[in-house]
Amino acid sequence: VGKSGPSAFWDMRPFLRAAEGTDFHVGICMDAKTTVEHQTEEIVRMLSTYGDHPNYPKMDGKFVVDTYTYFAWTPDEWARIRRGCADAGYPIWVLANVERGFDAFSEKKLADYADQFESAYCFSLVAKAHSGKEVLEDVVRRMAGFCEVRGKMYVPCLWPGYYGAWLERVNCFYQPFCGFDTLHRRFAAGWGARTDWLHLTTWNDHNETTLEPQRLTTGYRRLIPAYARAFKGLPPASVNDVQFAYARD
Repeated sequence: VGKSGPSAFWDMRPFLRAAEGTDFHVGICMDAKTTVEHQTEEIVRMLSTYGDHPNYPKMDGKFVVDTYTYFAWTPDEWARIRRGCADAGYPIWVLANVERGFDAFSEKKLADYADQFESAYCFSLVAKAHSGKEVLEDVVRRMAGFCEVRGKMYVPCLWPGYYGAWLERVNCFYQPFCGFDTLHRRFAAGWGARTDWLHLTTWNDHNETTLEPQRLTTGYRRLIPAYARAFKGLPPASVNDVQFAYARD
Protein backbone atom coordinates (compact mmCIF):
# COMPACT_ATOMS: atom_id res chain seq x y z
CA VAL A 1 0.00 0.00 0.00
CA GLY A 2 1.95 2.99 -1.26
CA LYS A 3 1.28 6.71 -1.58
CA SER A 4 -1.07 6.28 -4.53
CA GLY A 5 -2.79 3.16 -3.20
CA PRO A 6 -2.28 -0.45 -4.23
CA SER A 7 -0.72 -0.71 -7.67
CA ALA A 8 -2.56 -2.60 -10.42
CA PHE A 9 0.67 -4.50 -10.99
CA TRP A 10 0.29 -5.94 -7.51
CA ASP A 11 -3.27 -7.11 -8.06
CA MET A 12 -3.51 -9.98 -5.57
CA ARG A 13 -6.05 -12.04 -7.48
CA PRO A 14 -3.53 -14.03 -9.59
CA PHE A 15 -1.50 -14.89 -6.49
CA LEU A 16 -4.50 -15.87 -4.40
CA ARG A 17 -5.85 -18.02 -7.24
CA ALA A 18 -2.47 -19.73 -7.56
CA ALA A 19 -2.47 -20.45 -3.82
CA GLU A 20 -5.93 -22.03 -3.77
CA GLY A 21 -5.94 -25.60 -2.51
CA THR A 22 -2.61 -25.13 -0.69
CA ASP A 23 -1.57 -23.84 2.73
CA PHE A 24 0.26 -20.88 1.13
CA HIS A 25 -1.11 -17.45 2.10
CA VAL A 26 -0.78 -14.06 0.41
CA GLY A 27 -1.24 -10.83 2.37
CA ILE A 28 -0.56 -7.10 2.06
CA CYS A 29 2.34 -4.98 3.30
CA MET A 30 2.30 -1.29 4.21
CA ASP A 31 5.05 0.87 2.75
CA ALA A 32 5.67 4.63 2.64
CA LYS A 33 3.85 7.24 4.74
CA THR A 34 0.62 8.98 3.79
CA THR A 35 -2.18 10.04 6.13
CA VAL A 36 -4.14 8.02 8.65
CA GLU A 37 -7.34 8.53 6.68
CA HIS A 38 -5.82 7.53 3.35
CA GLN A 39 -3.99 4.53 4.76
CA THR A 40 -7.05 3.27 6.61
CA GLU A 41 -9.21 3.67 3.51
CA GLU A 42 -6.77 1.75 1.32
CA ILE A 43 -6.28 -1.08 3.80
CA VAL A 44 -10.03 -1.48 4.18
CA ARG A 45 -10.46 -1.37 0.41
CA MET A 46 -7.88 -4.11 -0.11
CA LEU A 47 -9.20 -6.27 2.71
CA SER A 48 -12.78 -5.90 1.55
CA THR A 49 -11.62 -7.09 -1.87
CA TYR A 50 -9.18 -9.86 -0.90
CA GLY A 51 -9.49 -10.48 2.83
CA ASP A 52 -12.26 -13.08 2.68
CA HIS A 53 -10.25 -15.32 0.36
CA PRO A 54 -9.31 -18.57 2.17
CA ASN A 55 -5.65 -17.96 1.32
CA TYR A 56 -5.49 -14.50 2.85
CA PRO A 57 -3.64 -14.85 6.20
CA LYS A 58 -5.60 -14.37 9.41
CA MET A 59 -4.63 -14.73 13.06
CA ASP A 60 -7.08 -14.82 15.97
CA GLY A 61 -9.85 -13.50 13.76
CA LYS A 62 -7.75 -10.60 12.49
CA PHE A 63 -6.38 -9.88 9.01
CA VAL A 64 -2.57 -10.02 8.89
CA VAL A 65 -0.98 -6.81 7.61
CA ASP A 66 2.80 -6.74 7.26
CA THR A 67 4.72 -3.46 7.52
CA TYR A 68 8.00 -2.10 6.22
CA THR A 69 7.95 1.53 7.40
CA TYR A 70 6.39 0.80 10.78
CA PHE A 71 8.13 3.57 12.75
CA ALA A 72 7.17 6.18 10.14
CA TRP A 73 3.86 6.29 12.03
CA THR A 74 3.41 7.39 15.64
CA PRO A 75 1.73 5.11 18.20
CA ASP A 76 -1.33 7.37 18.09
CA GLU A 77 -1.51 7.13 14.30
CA TRP A 78 -1.30 3.36 14.50
CA ALA A 79 -4.08 3.31 17.07
CA ARG A 80 -6.27 5.39 14.74
CA ILE A 81 -5.50 3.17 11.73
CA ARG A 82 -6.28 0.03 13.69
CA ARG A 83 -9.46 1.51 15.13
CA GLY A 84 -10.62 2.63 11.68
CA CYS A 85 -10.04 -0.81 10.20
CA ALA A 86 -11.84 -2.50 13.10
CA ASP A 87 -14.80 -0.13 12.87
CA ALA A 88 -15.09 -1.02 9.18
CA GLY A 89 -15.22 -4.72 10.06
CA TYR A 90 -11.58 -5.53 9.27
CA PRO A 91 -9.52 -5.75 12.48
CA ILE A 92 -5.84 -6.13 11.63
CA TRP A 93 -3.02 -8.26 13.06
CA VAL A 94 0.07 -6.08 12.62
CA LEU A 95 3.42 -7.65 11.79
CA ALA A 96 5.69 -4.72 12.65
CA ASN A 97 9.12 -4.13 11.16
CA VAL A 98 10.89 -2.67 14.19
CA GLU A 99 14.15 -2.14 12.33
CA ARG A 100 15.71 1.26 13.16
CA GLY A 101 18.48 1.48 10.58
CA PHE A 102 21.77 2.20 12.31
CA ASP A 103 20.12 3.46 15.51
CA ALA A 104 20.63 1.27 18.56
CA PHE A 105 17.90 -1.15 19.59
CA SER A 106 15.72 0.39 22.30
CA GLU A 107 13.24 -1.42 24.53
CA LYS A 108 11.85 1.99 25.52
CA LYS A 109 11.13 2.90 21.89
CA LEU A 110 9.46 -0.47 21.37
CA ALA A 111 7.45 -0.12 24.58
CA ASP A 112 5.86 3.07 23.25
CA TYR A 113 4.40 0.97 20.42
CA ALA A 114 3.68 -2.23 22.36
CA ASP A 115 -0.11 -1.86 22.18
CA GLN A 116 -0.04 -1.32 18.42
CA PHE A 117 1.36 -4.60 17.06
CA GLU A 118 0.80 -8.32 17.56
CA SER A 119 4.09 -9.56 16.11
CA ALA A 120 7.46 -8.00 15.28
CA TYR A 121 10.54 -8.61 13.16
CA CYS A 122 13.73 -6.73 12.18
CA PHE A 123 14.27 -6.44 8.46
CA SER A 124 18.06 -6.07 8.20
CA LEU A 125 19.35 -5.99 11.74
CA VAL A 126 22.70 -7.53 10.84
CA ALA A 127 23.81 -4.22 9.31
CA LYS A 128 24.55 -2.86 12.77
CA ALA A 129 26.42 -6.02 13.68
CA HIS A 130 28.77 -5.49 10.75
CA SER A 131 29.23 -1.85 11.73
CA GLY A 132 30.37 -2.91 15.19
CA LYS A 133 27.66 -0.86 16.93
CA GLU A 134 25.76 -3.82 18.39
CA VAL A 135 26.04 -7.58 18.79
CA LEU A 136 23.38 -9.21 16.63
CA GLU A 137 22.77 -12.15 18.93
CA ASP A 138 22.29 -9.86 21.93
CA VAL A 139 19.74 -7.69 20.13
CA VAL A 140 17.78 -10.75 18.94
CA ARG A 141 17.74 -12.12 22.50
CA ARG A 142 16.52 -8.78 23.90
CA MET A 143 13.87 -8.39 21.24
CA ALA A 144 12.58 -11.95 21.65
CA GLY A 145 12.44 -11.42 25.41
CA PHE A 146 10.55 -8.14 25.01
CA CYS A 147 7.93 -9.86 22.85
CA GLU A 148 7.58 -12.89 25.11
CA VAL A 149 6.98 -10.81 28.26
CA ARG A 150 4.27 -8.78 26.50
CA GLY A 151 2.55 -11.68 24.77
CA LYS A 152 3.73 -10.67 21.30
CA MET A 153 5.07 -12.97 18.61
CA TYR A 154 8.74 -12.48 17.78
CA VAL A 155 9.53 -13.40 14.16
CA PRO A 156 13.22 -14.13 13.43
CA CYS A 157 14.51 -13.22 9.97
CA LEU A 158 16.62 -14.94 7.37
CA TRP A 159 18.61 -12.08 5.82
CA PRO A 160 21.49 -12.72 3.40
CA GLY A 161 23.10 -9.26 3.01
CA TYR A 162 22.33 -6.52 0.52
CA TYR A 163 23.74 -5.49 -2.85
CA GLY A 164 21.32 -2.77 -3.89
CA ALA A 165 19.83 -2.11 -7.31
CA TRP A 166 22.96 -0.90 -9.09
CA LEU A 167 21.67 -1.35 -12.63
CA GLU A 168 18.86 1.11 -11.88
CA ARG A 169 21.21 3.45 -9.97
CA VAL A 170 19.21 3.30 -6.75
CA ASN A 171 20.20 2.08 -3.29
CA CYS A 172 23.80 1.81 -4.43
CA PHE A 173 25.23 0.54 -1.16
CA TYR A 174 26.39 -2.81 0.08
CA GLN A 175 26.08 -4.85 3.26
CA PRO A 176 28.31 -7.94 3.48
CA PHE A 177 27.12 -11.41 2.61
CA CYS A 178 30.27 -13.20 3.89
CA GLY A 179 29.53 -16.07 1.55
CA PHE A 180 26.42 -17.55 3.12
CA ASP A 181 27.58 -16.76 6.66
CA THR A 182 25.35 -13.70 7.10
CA LEU A 183 22.30 -15.79 6.24
CA HIS A 184 23.38 -18.55 8.62
CA ARG A 185 24.16 -16.12 11.44
CA ARG A 186 20.67 -14.67 11.25
CA PHE A 187 19.16 -18.17 11.41
CA ALA A 188 21.39 -19.20 14.31
CA ALA A 189 20.62 -15.99 16.23
CA GLY A 190 16.88 -16.69 16.12
CA TRP A 191 17.21 -20.41 16.81
CA GLY A 192 15.16 -21.46 19.83
CA ALA A 193 12.84 -18.43 19.83
CA ARG A 194 9.30 -19.33 20.80
CA THR A 195 7.57 -18.50 17.55
CA ASP A 196 5.51 -20.03 14.78
CA TRP A 197 6.83 -17.81 11.98
CA LEU A 198 10.12 -17.31 10.20
CA HIS A 199 10.60 -14.19 8.05
CA LEU A 200 12.41 -14.59 4.72
CA THR A 201 13.77 -11.11 4.05
CA THR A 202 14.10 -10.24 0.38
CA TRP A 203 13.76 -7.17 -1.84
CA ASN A 204 12.12 -6.56 -5.23
CA ASP A 205 13.46 -9.89 -6.28
CA HIS A 206 14.72 -9.23 -9.78
CA ASN A 207 16.69 -6.04 -9.29
CA GLU A 208 17.75 -5.98 -5.64
CA THR A 209 18.86 -8.64 -3.19
CA THR A 210 16.95 -11.87 -3.63
CA LEU A 211 16.53 -15.21 -1.92
CA GLU A 212 15.56 -16.71 -5.24
CA PRO A 213 18.41 -18.75 -6.76
CA GLN A 214 20.31 -16.68 -9.30
CA ARG A 215 23.72 -16.95 -10.93
CA LEU A 216 25.74 -16.17 -7.81
CA THR A 217 23.22 -17.38 -5.24
CA THR A 218 22.41 -20.92 -6.34
CA GLY A 219 22.99 -22.23 -2.80
CA TYR A 220 19.77 -20.62 -1.60
CA ARG A 221 17.79 -23.27 -3.45
CA ARG A 222 19.02 -25.81 -0.90
CA LEU A 223 19.73 -23.62 2.11
CA ILE A 224 16.27 -22.05 2.48
CA PRO A 225 14.41 -25.41 2.46
CA ALA A 226 17.02 -26.79 4.88
CA TYR A 227 16.47 -23.91 7.32
CA ALA A 228 12.70 -24.25 6.93
CA ARG A 229 12.85 -27.97 7.79
CA ALA A 230 15.03 -27.29 10.83
CA PHE A 231 12.70 -24.48 11.97
CA LYS A 232 9.71 -26.83 11.73
CA GLY A 233 11.55 -29.54 13.68
CA LEU A 234 11.73 -31.86 10.68
CA PRO A 235 14.74 -34.11 10.06
CA PRO A 236 17.22 -33.11 7.34
CA ALA A 237 16.52 -34.21 3.79
CA SER A 238 17.59 -37.81 3.12
CA VAL A 239 20.08 -36.74 0.45
CA ASN A 240 23.06 -34.79 1.78
CA ASP A 241 24.30 -32.05 -0.54
CA VAL A 242 27.72 -30.52 -0.17
CA GLN A 243 27.36 -26.75 0.04
CA PHE A 244 30.02 -24.54 -1.45
CA ALA A 245 30.46 -21.07 0.06
CA TYR A 246 32.07 -18.53 -2.23
CA ALA A 247 35.13 -16.50 -1.24
CA ARG A 248 34.43 -14.15 1.64
CA ASP A 249 33.86 -10.52 0.73
